[in-house]
Amino acid sequence: MFKEVKHKVSSRYSRKWVYAAVISLLLSYSCKKEKINFQRDTAIERVTGNLSGTRIVDLFGYDHVIANGDSLTNFVIPIHPSDPAYKENHYKFPGTKYFPQDGRMGNSWWSVENTDAKVGAIWQVPAALFGTDHILNLTLQNLDTDGNPYEMANFSIGMENNKPMDYYVVNSAVMGGKADYLMTERDETEPKKGYFKIRVINLSFKLGPRSNFNGPFEEHYGKISLAYADGRPVSNATSNVDPLKKVSDYVEIPYGTYQFKVLNEKGREIAGATGNTPNRIIDPPSSSMPRTIFDPSYIVYAPIQTYQPGGVYTIVVNPFGCEFFKNELNYTDFKYQNSFKIIVDKKPEVNQSFARVQAVNALPEQTVSFRLNGETLAENLKYATASVYQTKSTGKQQIEALDQTGKVLAQMERTLDPGMNYTLWLYPTAEGPARIVVTNNDLSGVIHAGTSEEDASYDYRYFAMPFSKRFLNLCPDIPYLTVTAKNGQVLGDKKDNPAVYNLRPGQAPERFPYTWGDWSSREYEILAYRSTPQVTPGVWASDIKILTNENFIARKELYTSGSKTMPFHEPGIYSVALIGRTGAQVPEAFKAKMIVVKHNL
Repeated sequence: MFKEVKHKVSSRYSRKWVYAAVISLLLSYSCKKEKINFQRDTAIERVTGNLSGTRIVDLFGYDHVIANGDSLTNFVIPIHPSDPAYKENHYKFPGTKYFPQDGRMGNSWWSVENTDAKVGAIWQVPAALFGTDHILNLTLQNLDTDGNPYEMANFSIGMENNKPMDYYVVNSAVMGGKADYLMTERDETEPKKGYFKIRVINLSFKLGPRSNFNGPFEEHYGKISLAYADGRPVSNATSNVDPLKKVSDYVEIPYGTYQFKVLNEKGREIAGATGNTPNRIIDPPSSSMPRTIFDPSYIVYAPIQTYQPGGVYTIVVNPFGCEFFKNELNYTDFKYQNSFKIIVDKKPEVNQSFARVQAVNALPEQTVSFRLNGETLAENLKYATASVYQTKSTGKQQIEALDQTGKVLAQMERTLDPGMNYTLWLYPTAEGPARIVVTNNDLSGVIHAGTSEEDASYDYRYFAMPFSKRFLNLCPDIPYLTVTAKNGQVLGDKKDNPAVYNLRPGQAPERFPYTWGDWSSREYEILAYRSTPQVTPGVWASDIKILTNENFIARKELYTSGSKTMPFHEPGIYSVALIGRTGAQVPEAFKAKMIVVKHNL
């Protein structure tokens, strides 16, 4: 709690001058109204010296730091939940020069940076804290509401010739009771241009039997493997990493947007650690997010994010806190489970050089290739298939689509902007010649709610695991396409949404082009309708096959190989395109249909 400081006003000025000042203020406010920001000046001294190459990565959840006997954090006693001031002030703490935000080490439960709670807080140690012997004696601890330390770790670390070293602070049981940390060197060298580096650290621990009414917790202690969103392994180097070996080698991967998954020895998914509800609530037997105590979704939380070129990352598995339902009223309890956290080892520079590009062949009866400024993007791409992504340099690009003889079928010029994700769609037109339409794929996970706040800013929401779909009409025989849910029900949040109503051939919606789903969804269908500007949704196109939720599962082997229950759908950023032609003379293979392209890997 902070006490308000009241300054005593001097009375040496006469009363008439006070009255004059008050009248002057009233007149000025009657002429001009402003929104005044009554913020306190909370500027404090900050550490400005050089940082060492040593970091403390706190996987335990400590608040306070003592270095060589000196307190670096504020050691303010937490407010007891029974205190009337708890609701408004339990997360407010004064900063210190070493921890200026709230005077605590990283993402504490009370921090305004509460998106990931007490997991993965990183403190890069100032070089000046190391003594002449390059040794730093540390005590990390937490305080209870009476001010008594109840969790503590004491250890000494060295500067190691200023090598980039990380000390992963954990429960000592994880290290066999022999230490409070794992020391490992991190790689800060640059990867190849357009690539990033990633590795795995296995600090899993055998936590013992725990359960709720739905069954026991999964056992995730043992070897772990890093996988892409569809369950395919990333590399041999990051597969079957033993808890005794603990640290894998780094591997280089093309930059892009990924949903990395961590699989245990049986091929079952390990959940990501987070402070966000409902993502931190798990169903013990499946590690998935539950709708209720007896209704798991079988979707295991794993964030989707862009790994930038030049970045270096570690994915670490460790016992982190999670919640689970303990009764039918959805009351939760707290336990530990082996979960994973993404740690940034080297923050990448702002991407000013590269974009990600793929191509889709929606031209019936053709196998095609794509070139950008004469360089191959995709070769021998069959109809209704998407190419793999490539990293391309930014700037003006001449885009060409060619048939198997090398004849140019369509071409256009387009400027590629840094950090953007593009899909090139080749499709037929009613006039005859093929065309290319380019879509910018929004992989940020940010949605605009469509409301403006009082100060004219906009209400944005971030989803670490989005379920977003963009719809395209690439069939020249259907001049107006409307897409609906089952039985013509509205798809998305409102009727006449331009993202799904009256889609014109080759015209990609750009303003709020996505519909957003939810992890808790069950079975659903997506139907195509022939509509008009006057009548929506129009007439159901019964000749076009209905898509179901199962079309949004990339690779079913991920679930069958691990003896898991398959979810209704998978998270991701998708494009759904109507391609092909209609009519009695059209061969079956090229009749109009909807295809699904997933843009995160």
